[in-house]
Amino acid sequence: MSNNQTTNYKQNFLKFSAWKLGLVWILGFVIWNLKINPAFAQPKEITNPALGKDIVGLSAGAGLAFYIAQLWKTVVIVGGLAVMLYLIWGGLQWLMAGGDKAKLEEAHHKITNSLIGLGVLVASFAVIYFIGGVLKIDLLKPVFPTNY
Repeated sequence: MSNNQTTNYKQNFLKFSAWKLGLVWILGFVIWNLKINPAFAQPKEITNPALGKDIVGLSAGAGLAFYIAQLWKTVVIVGGLAVMLYLIWGGLQWLMAGGDKAKLEEAHHKITNSLIGLGVLVASFAVIYFIGGVLKIDLLKPVFPTNY
């Protein structure tokens, strides 16, 4: 056998082996996916495990109300953290002003703005609970009646 024939034989063998290996892999994959699995025998409701148990099984409107309540709670938490950080920043700036009028004025504005933000957060709670009291529903945990 010449050197050129040996190289062609090796290349053809490798091509044939790769082709066979690919075919075996594809057939194995198809057989694996077609086997009867008891988990797939009963149709189940598709759920997202990332969601809490509170949202599973709710109607579309109830789910939307749940998400709006969760969004409001998240905004209040982030707003509370922002108020706290802004108040601390203003207080530290007041301490480090060293008698400079411009720095004292800037620190005073930060503290004032953080207290206004705190007032807005408290007012949002008051509005939510007032509306909930008037309508006799809990807006932060909405429950919708189901019609069967």
